Amino acid sequence: MSSMPSVCAQCQSGASPFAWAGGFVLCVFLVDCAQNAGDMVPMSDKLQIVFVKWGTAYTAAHVNGLLHAIRSRTGASLRVVCITDDGAGLDAQIDVRPFPDLGVPFDRLTTSSCFGKISMFAQGILKPGLPTLFFDLDTAVMGDVALLAGCLERKRGLYMLKNHFLPIWRVDGLLRRLAPEKYYFGNSSIMAFYPEDYHFIARRFGEEYPGVLERAEKTHEPVHSSFRTDDRFISYVARETVRVFPGHLAARFQDTYMTFAYWMSALQDRWPGVRARRARRVALTFMGGQTKPRRLAVIQEGEEIEYGPLKTRWNYPELRDYWAGVAAANLPQDNGSERKLDTE
Repeated sequence: MSSMPSVCAQCQSGASPFAWAGGFVLCVFLVDCAQNAGDMVPMSDKLQIVFVKWGTAYTAAHVNGLLHAIRSRTGASLRVVCITDDGAGLDAQIDVRPFPDLGVPFDRLTTSSCFGKISMFAQGILKPGLPTLFFDLDTAVMGDVALLAGCLERKRGLYMLKNHFLPIWRVDGLLRRLAPEKYYFGNSSIMAFYPEDYHFIARRFGEEYPGVLERAEKTHEPVHSSFRTDDRFISYVARETVRVFPGHLAARFQDTYMTFAYWMSALQDRWPGVRARRARRVALTFMGGQTKPRRLAVIQEGEEIEYGPLKTRWNYPELRDYWAGVAAANLPQDNGSERKLDTE
């Protein structure tokens, strides 16, 4: 933080706005680096894990495989919940819950967005008082998830994945004073929270989203940006307590394995510091049609992967082995055809 006065001095001495902005970005980045250097988090010994599944894109095998990966890498006691429209085939130890009524037709929650994930914040779905972790089903868990929940012990809040390079959440108090309606847009593929702190997310969604849809249909205009995806809505309504996981604990594949050129990605792959950081990461989520679990379980070395302008050639056998192991996980299950949803 010692650099901040020099930025102010630049501004007072007549430096250009560009110099001030550059100094501000540098200050925030250095603060982030300094805080990440001390990002050693405590371990939680009892956790609540929640999954959300609907439709046919992901099956019970994906849920069971991810649960197996989590169980095999942690010593914490687990309570596991899956919110789904089809509980057939799920592990017998999973508490299966139906989607609650959020005041919006179910197909509107799940067809053009992932608003079905808002269901986890509804009262009565999750047990209060437990540090809770949510994982998208295309997330690879390669370490002890108790480390992710430990972030809540350091500072209570709603933890999400980084979604932007500039770590503005480090100065969110200042930003709220300067621009109250602005917020850090996090990624909801992995989250940590205490359920009792965030029931208001589902409540506000049920109160506001039907009106947003009605106005959009009448005016034929796009919905407000904060209602376009579940990530944006969660980030907006919980903006005062949104935090992000340290990058060495949880990240997105495209942010940490892909660059703007194949040769740059190959160079990055060989960097010792990058390799060490990857080796100790707890969870890595995959986005985009080219990195779905089914493909990654059989992908061959050298195959090209692109996500927008980002690209890499596959050279990650440990990740292929992970997804192959998840796909092949032979877990004890009850008779899925007789499985009933727990509505209590």
